[in-house]
Amino acid sequence: MGYFRNRFHRRARKRARCGKSHLPRHATSSDLVSLAAVLPGGGARVSGYSIHLKSERLSQLQAYGLVPGAWVTVIQHSPVTIIRVDQTELAMEWGIACQVLVKDLSELAESERESG
Repeated sequence: MGYFRNRFHRRARKRARCGKSHLPRHATSSDLVSLAAVLPGGGARVSGYSIHLKSERLSQLQAYGLVPGAWVTVIQHSPVTIIRVDQTELAMEWGIACQVLVKDLSELAESERESG
């Protein structure tokens, strides 16, 4: 039983590390969040990337359509983050999802659905 409890706490600490340290200096926490922070089923628009993202990984993400301005939908976060970009589903590790910066639009979409 202790193994599973420790594993849960390690995962929680790991998720806590994906925070403001990955954001560019000019961004405030209210402007951008990481892709890992968007709830499953939520939508977001890609705004940029962490300053820690390697150029090779950046070019791979862009080749798959994960470019600034692209609309993404988060499908799941466990065991890996799966997103939909246009008609493509991408699976990525949690650390990569932390380095993709987005404007979370799921709250906006919910308020539009309620009013409309």
